[in-house]
Amino acid sequence: MFVASELLAIVVMALAIGWLFMDSVPAPAGRDPIQQYTRRRQDKLLMLKRGVLAAAPAVVLHELAHKFVGMALGLNAVLHAAYGWLFFGVVLKMVGFPIIFVPGYVSLWGNAPPLAYAIVSLAGPLANLLLWFVSGQALKRGWGGRDWAPIWHVSKQINMFLFVLNMLPIPPLDGFGFVMGLLGR
Repeated sequence: MFVASELLAIVVMALAIGWLFMDSVPAPAGRDPIQQYTRRRQDKLLMLKRGVLAAAPAVVLHELAHKFVGMALGLNAVLHAAYGWLFFGVVLKMVGFPIIFVPGYVSLWGNAPPLAYAIVSLAGPLANLLLWFVSGQALKRGWGGRDWAPIWHVSKQINMFLFVLNMLPIPPLDGFGFVMGLLGR
């Protein structure tokens, strides 16, 4: 099911994405942000944890959806971290420059009809749409209380952004793979 390199890729992607988004998750409502997030090491680790919880599932589950749907359709599928892009994202964050980049991808090979590749392409964005819905329900129902509200809010925003972005029919996005698969190419 998984090889060691895939497990390492998942951990690296989750930590890198969490680090990139750790400043995006505000302090829970009703708390003094300066008091909560001082520059002490334990507070940086708390910020990293909140960044991982808010953002990493959007990326990791997106790629795992591609992998598992591909496997279910008889394709060989291997998840990879895009280490170069992750490093590039980290460097750009360190200099204060935001960027959109590809943190991971799934290699697919095997004998399958083009429609199978269209379905695999659609799986990742649909995972983001499902996570957007779950995050919205979590906010609406107060899951986790006020400590979790900022995490759910950021998760909801990231997942909708990734769904819309990935459904654009331009290469190398999933929307392009979906359209090409539907057209039989």
